[in-house]
Amino acid sequence: MFWKFYGVWTLLVLGQSFSFHGFSAPESVTRLLVLIFLAGQLLCHRWRPRAARAPGYAHYVLSSSARALVVEAFYMVSRPVFSCLIYTPAMPVGVLLKNTLLDWAFTAPAYLLIFSVCWKLLQRYRYSPAEYFFLFSAGQALGDGNAFFLANPVMLLFIPYVMLNYQACQFIPYLEVRALLPEAGRRRGRWLAPLVLIPCAYFLAGACIIGLGRHFGLH
Repeated sequence: MFWKFYGVWTLLVLGQSFSFHGFSAPESVTRLLVLIFLAGQLLCHRWRPRAARAPGYAHYVLSSSARALVVEAFYMVSRPVFSCLIYTPAMPVGVLLKNTLLDWAFTAPAYLLIFSVCWKLLQRYRYSPAEYFFLFSAGQALGDGNAFFLANPVMLLFIPYVMLNYQACQFIPYLEVRALLPEAGRRRGRWLAPLVLIPCAYFLAGACIIGLGRHFGLH
């Protein structure tokens, strides 16, 4: 039931976005790349399920962070971490590569922190795949949106649009380490914890990124 409901909700949100922006808009290009990336991972996992090849923490955090950097690269055409790094059609490939590496230099430590917090939650609570798929990506979307959702709560209706980014980052790594997670009981608060602690990690990481960006003259 959950998967059908969430799938229809996501399709409606994506349909509204593509009809409003068109498929050639930079934001739509980013969204299509994220969708292809997520779909490709799901198909590969379905055909050849793979278990973690390293200790659970290292595999989950590093694998999720690496995927997050791929998604960051998709955002170079629409909304990189600093607007001055955005890709333009006339930009030489060397400059695009330099800007992407600079973006990663700021965002990689943040993702290591965020996915470490996610791992701590996985050690404390037991989540079903559906709960993880929704709650952890929702927590990241709320953290990414920050004050935007507080100022515009009606936009929560469109939150699957943002959640796709994080589902593409961390759902497959979760499936790969799931067998290594402790068989902890489902304690009270397991639904609330990702929606509070993950945004807090985003706030801390975002404050550091903004502060360092200003220090180096990036905006």
